[in-house]
Amino acid sequence: MQLLNKKIRDTGHEYGFTLLEVMVAVFVLGVAAAAIVQASSSAIRHADAVTERQLAMWVANNTMAEAMLPDAPSNQQGESEFGGYSFHWQLRSEKTDTEQFQRLSVNVYRPGENKFHLAQLTGFRVTP
Repeated sequence: MQLLNKKIRDTGHEYGFTLLEVMVAVFVLGVAAAAIVQASSSAIRHADAVTERQLAMWVANNTMAEAMLPDAPSNQQGESEFGGYSFHWQLRSEKTDTEQFQRLSVNVYRPGENKFHLAQLTGFRVTP
């Protein structure tokens, strides 16, 4: 056994990695894994925000379609549940320079947050 160990030592070739090399490799892999986790969580949050805004736009379209019906109230607000999300919407009517037209604006918010709208839609309605 001593003869075998002596032959390996005599060749001058050492096989394997040092502890320092292994630690550096583990550190690099850890940094890369952390970056991947952060990027994927950011993508998931962004996808959720896009979904919420898309659903808010559908709520605005539905509210505008109802406002276009004859004898629909001009100024109103309400709550809608759509796609698992809750929304608060406001419909406002304004006169235009042309007497036959009304400008309708729909703003959709998160419930309890009326500062920043998720969706906004404007349309015009002919008044007889």
